[in-house]
Amino acid sequence: MKKKTCALVMVCVVIGGVCLSGCTPASTNTPPTLSEPALGAIATITSPDQIVLPTDAYILSTEQSLALVLAEKAMLDTCILNDGGSTPSSFQFIDERGLSNPTPVSTVDVTAYIDSLRGDPKRYNTLYGFFNPATATISGYDRYPSVREVSWWKGSGDPIMDSCVARLNSVKPTSPESAWVFTDADLPDGGEPWHVSDSRMVAATQSWSECMNSSGYQYASPVDAWMAYPPVIPGSPAPASEMEEQALARADIQCKRETNLVGIAVAVQSAYEQEYVDSHRDALVQMQSRIADFIAGRVTLPDAVETTATPSMDQS
Repeated sequence: MKKKTCALVMVCVVIGGVCLSGCTPASTNTPPTLSEPALGAIATITSPDQIVLPTDAYILSTEQSLALVLAEKAMLDTCILNDGGSTPSSFQFIDERGLSNPTPVSTVDVTAYIDSLRGDPKRYNTLYGFFNPATATISGYDRYPSVREVSWWKGSGDPIMDSCVARLNSVKPTSPESAWVFTDADLPDGGEPWHVSDSRMVAATQSWSECMNSSGYQYASPVDAWMAYPPVIPGSPAPASEMEEQALARADIQCKRETNLVGIAVAVQSAYEQEYVDSHRDALVQMQSRIADFIAGRVTLPDAVETTATPSMDQS
């Protein structure tokens, strides 16, 4: 048996009646630097659904995201009709080649698609590289949702549509880029960035790297391991290295468990996010109020800007 090179702090956590032992870097018990916040309790995380961060309370749920998208669409389509247009926007499926498919899309389809998008930013963020024990043995690092991808068609070059979209973007409570899901980027000041350079995170990543090295893999961070196998386009033939990718993903997850890398990463991020929440409480409350007003229909679009032709100077 190969000897793990990380400094061990043995813990026993009962999950589903099973006692799991692992290790955490001893350096996580050292005081933070002057610029780093103190950490609270470091949970042992073995599944993505255990990841909870302070700003989660301000990220819209699937139901709230759906209500926001539907409110945006209703406002946009009303603007189009009021301005003399005849073709409202529409939800469309995207096939494997990235082309829109005119097959009717139901609210259930849109809900499923939003739900599939919501889980990714924090549960599978590249801060951790990859962490999905449930699918690693089957699909390695691929995590494509099992639902069909949906696009929101808003026309192309239609002056009425373009005008209404611009006016909608000027009053919507999220960024124009957030067509489907509310993310950290929509929080006041763009939310709290990931702190991968925090000394506790650096030490945990080093322990993970040493663990991986003892299993025959040389990667400095989980992101490097994840990038070694780019995502496969759905529907394309599986690469010849698929079994190697699955083996790497299994080793990656095992080392994350043994070093509790994800638990430490969440503790570090939580400490910074709590500082962010404490310093942005008023702005966060105002943001929630704007979203509630928009969904309830208490926001109106500005009038279209009328343009007049500039008279020609040539009178001949």
